[in-house]
Amino acid sequence: MVERMRARVPGVAFRTSFIVGFPGRRTRISRSCSPSSQAAEFDNVGVFTFSDEEGTTSFDLPGAIAPRSKEAPRRRLS
Repeated sequence: MVERMRARVPGVAFRTSFIVGFPGRRTRISRSCSPSSQAAEFDNVGVFTFSDEEGTTSFDLPGAIAPRSKEAPRRRLS
């Protein structure tokens, strides 16, 4: 589909964003995204590390991921 869009729409750009380290998610989720992002040949990829922010719904979610564990998937997707 990406190839067809690029052939039919001159100058089309594909962008996406990933958030790594969301509470309860494992790094294997990020690994599964990596081949997809490479296959789509995104023109721009933003990778953000989840950070707790008091007062948000996700602040108290179980399964917080250590900051150190968030770095490897962030690098893999960048």
